Amino acid sequence: MFGPLVTWIIGALEGAVVVGGLSALGAGLYSLGIPTNSIVEYETALKSDQFLVMAYGTREEVAQAKGILEAAGAAQVAAYQATIPRETLAHQAFMHGNSCVTAGQFAEAIAAFHQAQELNPKHPYVAARLAEVERRQQAAGATPPVNTPV
Repeated sequence: MFGPLVTWIIGALEGAVVVGGLSALGAGLYSLGIPTNSIVEYETALKSDQFLVMAYGTREEVAQAKGILEAAGAAQVAAYQATIPRETLAHQAFMHGNSCVTAGQFAEAIAAFHQAQELNPKHPYVAARLAEVERRQQAAGATPPVNTPV
C-alpha cells in the first residue's frame, strides 16, 4: 500500500525547505522519521544510480518485505517506524468512507467518517458527509410494510 507513504513524501516535498543541507527528497524522508545519517547515505546511493526501495505496512508486512529484499541480495536493508500525522490518517479515513459510500457499504462508511472526525475534528467535510450517509442508510433500510398497498 503506497498511499500513506506517497502522501507523506508529496506533502513534505510540497512544503520542503532544504533542512540541514538535505535535498527536498531528504526533507521528505526526514519527515517520515528516517535518521539524517541514513538519508545522506540514501541520497549518495541514488546519485550513483542505485535504487531506494521503500515499503509501508504492518509489522508483519514490513518483516516479510525485509526478508524478501535480504533474500534477493539487497545491499542494505533497514526498517524504520514512521509517525503518521493525524491529518493524514484523517484524510485516509475520509477517503475510505467515500469509497464505501460509492460501494453502498453505509455502515463501514459511517465508521470511517467517525474515525476521520475523531482524528481531525476540524476536517471541513466530515460532519456533512456523515449526516448524508446516515440519511442514505436510513432511506435504504426503509421498506414499506408487507401488507401496505402500493
